Amino acid sequence: MRVIFGWGECIIKKYTSVEIGIEESILPNTNIQLVQEYFHLFYIPFFPTDKTWFFNSNGHWLKLSPEHETYITPKYKNGLAPWYTFSWILLLLLMGFGFLIYDTGQNFSQINVQESDLQITINKLTKRINHLNEHSYIGLENRTDGSIVSVLFLKVESITSDQILCSIIKPVREYDLTPLYIDSLYNYNKGSFDSISITKQVLLKAIPQTVDEKKYNTSTSGVLIKGQNYSINDMQEHGKPSLIKGSRCICSVDGNFMFSFVNQLDEATLIGIENDKTTKLNWKTIFPFAIPAGHMTSDESDIKSIFELHGTGYKSNEPFQFVLKCVDKRNKKINYLVKGYQSEYEIEEIY
Repeated sequence: MRVIFGWGECIIKKYTSVEIGIEESILPNTNIQLVQEYFHLFYIPFFPTDKTWFFNSNGHWLKLSPEHETYITPKYKNGLAPWYTFSWILLLLLMGFGFLIYDTGQNFSQINVQESDLQITINKLTKRINHLNEHSYIGLENRTDGSIVSVLFLKVESITSDQILCSIIKPVREYDLTPLYIDSLYNYNKGSFDSISITKQVLLKAIPQTVDEKKYNTSTSGVLIKGQNYSINDMQEHGKPSLIKGSRCICSVDGNFMFSFVNQLDEATLIGIENDKTTKLNWKTIFPFAIPAGHMTSDESDIKSIFELHGTGYKSNEPFQFVLKCVDKRNKKINYLVKGYQSEYEIEEIY
């Protein structure tokens, strides 16, 4: 891009010679104008330079001589440069101020989103703690200044009155902790794990209550295991599916749609879909529909655990809400609430 710069001038104000203090015996009464010179960048004034006085002589503007300038009254001679000759500097300040406002707004918006997501997580974990059984796994992590120091899993073995007996699982690989991998690790080493007895109240206190992950330290009210406190980051009930949003979604203008889902755990059967009263979607899915089981790694190229649901009747810019009615391999009924807008939707098990 070519940089355009140079010098320009503008008239500050027009006077008469008598008005600014030059007597007619010195200079015959004539029109006077004060001109401000400035440096410009892309024709926008950047900063002012010199001021020059001109007088009208038979229709021509001539520069006022220094001796005539000495008669100009100080209140006219010592005026400040117009504010608009600093336009580039003012523009830069305005841009900086605008960026500051935008950045503050973005941070505020991000904090609101994080707080909303945190509340959703708290509600989800609270519900799952209140529905613990012998098929439940509890994911734990110890954080210091936002960094994960240690990861553990608890497998619920039994629940008696207020006490929950769990096996402590230390994963061999901490980089790919899919639910089925933890399940296989437990079953392969069953009977060789240390155990811990905890209460539901301890688990509830171990749910993180902060959105600042960069500075987050695990609370001392977390689960205490071998001298370290742990907070809960996930809970899964095995023996049934665990559905999350898939990477693909199509909502076309002609009303056709496709929602994709990923199953992280065990296979199940979809026996029906119930629309909310405000949702008018026509489903092409033929029931019963087999939901594939999850897999041992988080490899996104492995599509065996992904399934899609198709239909018609989607109206652009309208939210949707429906329930997936499923039966797990133990013939237990499970419902999942799906709600959202276009390609953004969330899935929640209904207890």
